[in-house]
Amino acid sequence: MHYLAYGSNLHPLRLQRRIGDCRLLGTVELARWDLRFHKRGQDGSGKCNLLFTGAPGDKACCALYRIAPEMKKTLDFFEGLGKGYETGTFHLEFKGQPIEAFTYLAMDGYVNASLRPFDWYLELVLLGMEYCAFQSDYTERFAGIETIADHDLVRVKEHRKLLQQIKEFNKNSSPNLLPDGL
Repeated sequence: MHYLAYGSNLHPLRLQRRIGDCRLLGTVELARWDLRFHKRGQDGSGKCNLLFTGAPGDKACCALYRIAPEMKKTLDFFEGLGKGYETGTFHLEFKGQPIEAFTYLAMDGYVNASLRPFDWYLELVLLGMEYCAFQSDYTERFAGIETIADHDLVRVKEHRKLLQQIKEFNKNSSPNLLPDGL
């Protein structure tokens, strides 16, 4: 299966920790879509969502992964399928081949533009963008987003540890893209 990641699952280490084996194939841009931090998470903070704007200048950058079909159920759990996110399907062209990829999109009633992400969540997204080598003008749009503090100290400690591991990973590796084919 092909999975289109755009938020906290951009980085392969994060995704691998959640579902096991996954393969980053490359990156894609979705024209007329935008990345927003306006989806209400189960913890009350702002999570990422793709929003179709229709505006010619808008784009959302995503990582395209190949995952085993049996891993989708695990990913559905982590993404809160039916509890804020629903599955969306994209028909894309990747390396000259048509493919179908799924992602998660905010359900009606779970979008609120006043929401802010936790500081660690935004950092996780930015580290994924860095690893995927998204253009700096795209990444810089999100670097200054206002964040909120997470008062769940156990969750903060867990994510700070993950962030440190991702930083080390980024320092010592380059994107693990399949050379050819899907």
